[in-house]
Amino acid sequence: MSNKSSNFGFGLLEIVVSTALISASLFSLAYMSKIALRATTESFLNVKASFLAEEALEAVRFVRDNGWSANIDPVIAGDAYYVLFSAGGWSIATSSQGLVGGIFERAVFFENVYRSIEDDSIVPEESGEPKVLDPDTVKVTAVVSRLKGFEAATSSVEFTTYVTNLFED
Repeated sequence: MSNKSSNFGFGLLEIVVSTALISASLFSLAYMSKIALRATTESFLNVKASFLAEEALEAVRFVRDNGWSANIDPVIAGDAYYVLFSAGGWSIATSSQGLVGGIFERAVFFENVYRSIEDDSIVPEESGEPKVLDPDTVKVTAVVSRLKGFEAATSSVEFTTYVTNLFED
């Protein structure tokens, strides 16, 4: 009889340990699911920011196609510009029209382009070699920053390209 009472306590201990192991496993799986969901959301927002940056560069090309001298020549290098879509076309403005999608801030920056006198290649402005300003080419950088609530940008995406006076207007 004494043998049965000691087995009863051991069975209860096995149930408690197995319950603890199953609970720990389930909590771990739930936490890993939460991390995976957060990573998926971050990835989705980064892809969306990349698409918005590419769209900004395409908008600058559209504006360029509608007249270099009227739209690109007047921009001031280094200032922030914003692309706006209205009345079936793109335009560039000096003031922001608010957040894109409620969380993205998008700006476009123009820089002057200098070319080497020797071989006509693009060189940095601060380069010491002989160079000349190219009035028919600008460097365009689209910056898309993601905001979180009222805080500063938590991440940003930058795309850069060169735009030329393709139609010589």
